[in-house]
Amino acid sequence: MSQTLRTAADIARRFPHLPKTYIAAVAEYDRDKRFGVSEEMLDYMLKDGQGVPLFSDPVARQYWPFPELLQSKTERAYGESDNWEMPEDYPIPENNNWQWKYSDRIVWRENACKEICAYCFEANRVLLRSKPKPRKEDWPEGIAFIREHPEIREVIFSGGEPLIVPDFLLERRLAELRSIPHIKSIRIHTARGKHDTSRLSEDFVALCNRFAVTEIALHILHPRQVTERFRAAMERLAKGHGTMLRAAHIPILRGVNDETPVLMELCEKLVLCGVRPYYFLLEMPPTSGMHKERLSVHRMVKIVRPLVGRSFSHMMTAEPIIVARGGKKTIPMDRTHFMLSPLEVTDQMVWSIDNKKVPLKNFGTKTVYDRRFEVFGFFGTPDFIYSHYQGRPVVVFKNWKGEWEMYPDAAD
Repeated sequence: MSQTLRTAADIARRFPHLPKTYIAAVAEYDRDKRFGVSEEMLDYMLKDGQGVPLFSDPVARQYWPFPELLQSKTERAYGESDNWEMPEDYPIPENNNWQWKYSDRIVWRENACKEICAYCFEANRVLLRSKPKPRKEDWPEGIAFIREHPEIREVIFSGGEPLIVPDFLLERRLAELRSIPHIKSIRIHTARGKHDTSRLSEDFVALCNRFAVTEIALHILHPRQVTERFRAAMERLAKGHGTMLRAAHIPILRGVNDETPVLMELCEKLVLCGVRPYYFLLEMPPTSGMHKERLSVHRMVKIVRPLVGRSFSHMMTAEPIIVARGGKKTIPMDRTHFMLSPLEVTDQMVWSIDNKKVPLKNFGTKTVYDRRFEVFGFFGTPDFIYSHYQGRPVVVFKNWKGEWEMYPDAAD
């Protein structure tokens, strides 16, 4: 396994020339939140002459504990709903490790992570030292729940980091899932591809093959992270379990990879080592450290539009999405002015970011023709509207349940 720097003392030993004030700032942060940087991650960061990651490197700023970035406080994405957690998504009492948002699949959320990603919308849950400890009942309660719900056909291992657990425990869990006849698909969503590719070992691949893991989704954001170690890990996955889909979830971050050529290079490199770009993810609203990096939805559209058109190979592109409280939503590439009649907006209510119900017509402009005919003008598409709420930019969209919901946007 790649060695990981986990404490201020680790950094001081690895880089003894760093100022004491620097180490003290990291130690202060470490009292409340965990962090970790593997030696493998250091390889793809830009560094000074003494091997210390440069603050000017936007990739390094996502992972390295720079004192300038450690001042951010714990923030909440939606008022009192931390990290997008909605109570109705957690059907097992006192068990927040199992999330059931979509009827046919359920997510097992590991409660810890070995490294920090500054843009992670789960950072508060998995990095805060004050967070509740997992219970030994959490996993078996979920297995019992799945057995009682035959409509659940898919289980997703997510996090935190699902591969933080050893292989013997992963083996036990995979075996339990495969003993349930109605579970057809098992997916693993991991950041090991950019943090520590040695975790994707031959033994791990053999487990995936033995229990027919359907997909492994890798979180990756920059071409520099497609290293020789990454390529070797993808080759192990392909040789050891060739039918397992390999996908990439690519967050798009301001100042890091928010340029079309950078994303083109990343997607091409991924495909050439057998990884299919799956999602372009607009970064989520604030959790720890993330509020400095957000893009607006429209800015993301401008960046990815050349990649989703016919001028770029479709096997190398991904689906652009936002992730909101109600679930994922594909971002349309077009936005125009359009009109809806009063009949089309009557009784249509929007679930707002402050947990209120707001009439849809409030997000349009009313026009009266001939003193008799009213229409409401909107900007976007009929199910994805750009607007403002309480002076803040928002997107109002129809979610997968057919309900109107609001997403906090950023300024262009």
